[in-house]
Amino acid sequence: MYKSSERNKQQCPVEREIAILRKFIGSPLVVQLLEVEERQFRTNLVMTYSEYDLGQLVTSLEYPVDRSIVKRVFQQLVEAVALIHRQGVIHRDIKPSNVLLSESLGVRLCDFGSAVELNEKAVKG
Repeated sequence: MYKSSERNKQQCPVEREIAILRKFIGSPLVVQLLEVEERQFRTNLVMTYSEYDLGQLVTSLEYPVDRSIVKRVFQQLVEAVALIHRQGVIHRDIKPSNVLLSESLGVRLCDFGSAVELNEKAVKG
């Protein structure tokens, strides 16, 4: 079991997602937060655009599936999860629609709305 930080309990979900996304500025494996638009009753997050997600890729592939495609996407997904875990972030909602893909099959993990940050003790072991 993991212990989330006190900050997770004090922040609203949008503030928590913004803080988490800012930890990964410049990472090719995490969607990039470009702008935060504060409105009277809502906050809009502007992020990098991706043409596809993993669910769309899976439904469009012809069988038998080219193993090199599967290997490339899965390897990047594992690298993305390892990256966020090293930074003490647990995503908690990884699913095909939250794995964005570029035209060249570059993976970007998105939707950190359910994510939590671990406290420093839990991260260091």
